Amino acid sequence: MYADSEANIAFRNEYLKTKTANHAGTIVDRPEVYLDEAFCNANHVRGQTWLSSDNIRYNKNGKGDRVANRNVLLSLTKLNKPTAIYAANTIATRYKHTLYYTPPYHPTLQPIELIWGLVKNRIAADPPKSGADAVTKVLAGINAIKPQEWLNRFSHVQKIENDFILCSKS
Repeated sequence: MYADSEANIAFRNEYLKTKTANHAGTIVDRPEVYLDEAFCNANHVRGQTWLSSDNIRYNKNGKGDRVANRNVLLSLTKLNKPTAIYAANTIATRYKHTLYYTPPYHPTLQPIELIWGLVKNRIAADPPKSGADAVTKVLAGINAIKPQEWLNRFSHVQKIENDFILCSKS
């Protein structure tokens, strides 16, 4: 289906295994939220730098060699960098939703990408004349999406997931 790297194939298989564990037959145990890799790659959490007012680098605890090469400094920052906490994780957990990070370069596993494609196709049929017209058409296109269209796209994604699962088993 795709010419994937081994890392992408492993990530996709783990994603599908986790996702299918949330299903009891055709019933979903917990609501599902999909996030693609772009969400984590964006700068959602401000990084921290440990510099004195004289621009001298320190470990977080203030100890250690003050003269170090780039590799040593990078390894120290990795050790001391706090774990990123994303609002999406916090909100999804609070409301007992299951959060999925879809594999890289797999928009076909994202129902929202298929809906966005539907909106873009409708806009392409009648291109906007100005920036304001584009905004109006995008909002109108989003509001014109019917519940059945969402359900169709979700079912399509489930079919693709099942195809991937069958391919990974063979």
